Amino acid sequence: MRRIAPILFSTALLAGAMLCVPAARASVYLTNARGAHAPCVGVGPIGGPAAEYCGREFEKAGFLKDSAIGQSALALGTSDTDDGVVLRVEPMSAGAVAGFLAGEVIIAIDGQAIARGASETAEEATFGARDEPLHLRVSRAGSELNITLARGARVVPE
Repeated sequence: MRRIAPILFSTALLAGAMLCVPAARASVYLTNARGAHAPCVGVGPIGGPAAEYCGREFEKAGFLKDSAIGQSALALGTSDTDDGVVLRVEPMSAGAVAGFLAGEVIIAIDGQAIARGASETAEEATFGARDEPLHLRVSRAGSELNITLARGARVVPE
């Protein structure tokens, strides 16, 4: 079954006649560290600039365009008992390439210590732009070490 995409129409009064023309549509989708989404959609002749302006305003508030988001591919604990614990590392991900192992505990981010029980602190800190470096101090088997990773491209399962 073939699906037909909907077309938005803009109407204009031209010399006493109604003229229907396909409307231009532009979209910018953004997300923040807490997973909130901000879709900016513009329609009509100013749709593109309006969507871009909306996107810039959300970027000022800490949102990133979805196309620019990078990921560490680390599954991190977020409860008071396992906050910052690396639960899983996706194979071939930025986290795996940097050398992260399941069971490690993130104890500092960019030189700032993480207070245990500050739920979601480490998870939020791993959010950021693709290729932007992230400097983490981890506890591994009783030793502390520094690991730097560059957030990789977001991989969406098919």
